[in-house]
Amino acid sequence: MLGPPDPEAKPDPDEHNLALQKLAFEVCVRINAVTPITPVSLVTLALLGTGGVAQTVPGVMLRLSNLLHDVARRDLPNTGLAELETAEGVARVLDALAANEVVDRFAEGSEAVYRIGPERELAAAYYRNSVIHFFVDPAIAELALIEAAEAGEHEDRVASFWRAAMQLRDLLKFEFFFPDRDAFRGELRRELAERDPNWEEKLARSADGAHELVKRSRPFSAHRVLRPFLEAYRVVADRLAQTPPDTVIDERGFLDACLGLGRQYQLQHRIHSAESVSKVLFETALKIADNRGLVHSTEPEIAQWRRVFADQVRATLRRIDAVEALAASRRAGLIE
Repeated sequence: MLGPPDPEAKPDPDEHNLALQKLAFEVCVRINAVTPITPVSLVTLALLGTGGVAQTVPGVMLRLSNLLHDVARRDLPNTGLAELETAEGVARVLDALAANEVVDRFAEGSEAVYRIGPERELAAAYYRNSVIHFFVDPAIAELALIEAAEAGEHEDRVASFWRAAMQLRDLLKFEFFFPDRDAFRGELRRELAERDPNWEEKLARSADGAHELVKRSRPFSAHRVLRPFLEAYRVVADRLAQTPPDTVIDERGFLDACLGLGRQYQLQHRIHSAESVSKVLFETALKIADNRGLVHSTEPEIAQWRRVFADQVRATLRRIDAVEALAASRRAGLIE
């Protein structure tokens, strides 16, 4: 029989810790929501999506145009972005980044060009990561729409979209502070309603409808926002799949092996981003795998589970490749 609480009872430490964790998480979500986007953070975000290819000032402005449009459309917090509306302002930001050895500048040809080389990607990522959270939800929407388009003829594409979106949220939960599930779904609904108020009907109708919704992304985000993380996850997932099921995994030795495999993949161009060959990202990927019972489990199905995990990561990277191809098509004028 329930009665009044015992005034002498001590508080449950587990409940107290959980409450503190929830409070800290909510604080982080709110801090993210008001962190202003700066010219430096937006320029590094744009340049890190070029694959290390040098850009002129007009080329950087082209890559910034849709980012600036998105910031204005969603009324995201920002400061000083008016500087990026002129060639002179963009050049000042690029030259400042070059002076601080974040960007490489080459001016011995007909005009100055700028790039973020492999050895500078981690430094540039520091600035990009301060605002990357604003673009994660649109990136997830792109990938989930592509996965929904791959659904079978008689499958429910809307259900496939939501399943894919929630799986990506779970995959990336140690990288980003996501709101609760209902709030996350609400944010994705608002994002897609901006593209088409009847997006669910369009998605349910055909795979072409899903592709059309993806093409309305402005800017395309998945390749420059999520690729570094997913490529690091691929290294860890592949290494786990290569590890015999009865092997006791030593974290330090495993991460060293991932660094070697990551460098191999980079040399083979199986991963695009030097930033992905990072022990910090590998540690997070291993944490995700451990959270799924893929590291220390002795279950007989562990080898199969690890292969499934690796397949999931590779399939996500394939969809990121598709988004990058769409971004290239837009720059070439093949799509709007």
